Amino acid sequence: FRRVLFRSVVEEISSRVGGPQTFLGPTLAIPYSVTPLSSIEPVKHDVYVVFPAHASAVVKTGTEERHRSLFRVPVFQAALKFDADFDLAGVPASAPQGAVLDWSRAEIVVGVSDARGALADATLTANGKTVTLVPAEVAEKLTLGDSKHPLTLALFGANAGEIAKPDGRLHVASALRFSGAERIAVLAYGKTTHVTAEGDWRNPGFDGGILPVSRSVSPGGFTAEWSVPFIARGVRAEGTDESISSLDATALGISFVEVADPYQSVSRSLKYVLLFLGLVFLSYFVFESTTGKR
Repeated sequence: FRRVLFRSVVEEISSRVGGPQTFLGPTLAIPYSVTPLSSIEPVKHDVYVVFPAHASAVVKTGTEERHRSLFRVPVFQAALKFDADFDLAGVPASAPQGAVLDWSRAEIVVGVSDARGALADATLTANGKTVTLVPAEVAEKLTLGDSKHPLTLALFGANAGEIAKPDGRLHVASALRFSGAERIAVLAYGKTTHVTAEGDWRNPGFDGGILPVSRSVSPGGFTAEWSVPFIARGVRAEGTDESISSLDATALGISFVEVADPYQSVSRSLKYVLLFLGLVFLSYFVFESTTGKR
């Protein structure tokens, strides 16, 4: 019952600040079409995804505790900065047979698992020009993982038709500010990905598919660093949205763990109260039996 009550408190708070947050850094999404051999079948439309060759992210978090009765839920505000270097030589290398990519409608997209936590407009900077990201046109969302444990990301993007060219190169940067509760994670969105994170939470837990290469935790907060090479990521550098669905396994996560749960303390006390009482009565009877023999 305690767990059910606690989850209801978490859901209530998450509905206001955003729940556990997972982010996808700048990724190139190109719509494509495939004309079937049979005139009876409809033309297939889908999205081709290209990850940056090199990606880096900086995550800074500030946390506080929201109270409901005896429950405490850690919530955070995060500032995220993403950088992405794209090398489009040879793209598309993994497109379906007969696919025709519409480069004019290509978008740079970023993803977030709970858009309710947005604290400011997300921005994208390329070629010295900064624009505000809007709901992506190529796709509203991206679903990763399997059917039992899906991870759905809302996508926000900006048109890249003028800067993303076949066999070209481009560099983009993006800035986001979001709130959330309990956990924050960044997907390894580049062929090689480097992520640094810092915050003021005193009891972080590092989780996800890949653990940090270095970390430091003190009463004043934490720092952590991840470096994910392409062979460790285990996801293609480009492909259809279905072919990159296992990207959820690359999450670089930080959980804001609350170690002092008052209900847990009460529960433990109740479990041991019988043992304490038993020891008291046992000591009494041993004393009485020893005294009686004398």
